Amino acid sequence: MRLLAGTDASLGTMVPGGSLICELRVLVQAGLTPFEALSAATRNAGEFARLHLRESAQFGVVMPGAAADLVLLDADPRADLSVLSRPLGTVLRGRWLPTGRFRNSPGATTESQR
Repeated sequence: MRLLAGTDASLGTMVPGGSLICELRVLVQAGLTPFEALSAATRNAGEFARLHLRESAQFGVVMPGAAADLVLLDADPRADLSVLSRPLGTVLRGRWLPTGRFRNSPGATTESQR
């Protein structure tokens, strides 16, 4: 059985990522390794999307032609999930966005809200 992690960002008050980071922390507190929690939000979610949404789409992989939004971190989240709260920037739909673009945006979550 594969576990999936998701986000409540579509509710309108959450910036994508904030609630997911909290969910990953809870999964680790429940006994998953950080790698297993990260896989639930990336690889496993991508496999689910390919099987149930669009078989031709490439989700959950990093390769040419794949649909991918990525965060650049200064440390390995498999060792410490807290680095997810401090991204250097994000690649969103192929565009580089430095972290400062999100910090003051409407609806942005603060560390205390995560």
